[in-house]
Amino acid sequence: MVESTYACPNLICFVQIILEKNRKEICKYIFQEGVCFAKKDFNVAKHPEIDVPNLH
Repeated sequence: MVESTYACPNLICFVQIILEKNRKEICKYIFQEGVCFAKKDFNVAKHPEIDVPNLH
């Protein structure tokens, strides 16, 4: 997570950074399939159906 005061100058906000390429792949999959889920397993490197990191 990255601290940012850009969006809310009086508060510290935490922003999760996801690469645009990965975000597009996730959105494309959601629009095609209607839903996307990821097993909460921090040891899995990639999502089983999408070529993105499982934690995104």
